[in-house]
Amino acid sequence: MARECGWDHNFIADNFTIEQIRTYYEIIQKQKLRDAQLDAISTLYATATAFGSMKNTDFKRFLDKFDMKPIDVMKNIDEMKAKGLPVEDK
Repeated sequence: MARECGWDHNFIADNFTIEQIRTYYEIIQKQKLRDAQLDAISTLYATATAFGSMKNTDFKRFLDKFDMKPIDVMKNIDEMKAKGLPVEDK
């Protein structure tokens, strides 16, 4: 926390409770995770666009994974079958 905010360790110890430090740490970690996600999305989009290999629906499905949205598994399996992947029905 001290490194991220530029504060001194003594300042943090004197002015914050343990619960406040935990909360602030969680906020910092969530922001770092979101920054990493945005870096990955930007890199993927730039690469896929440059090579023309990504379809719009595939990219949206990839973005949904970052937002933890529920994905319809059966729809994805049907799409894989339609594209020629060997998927067995049991």
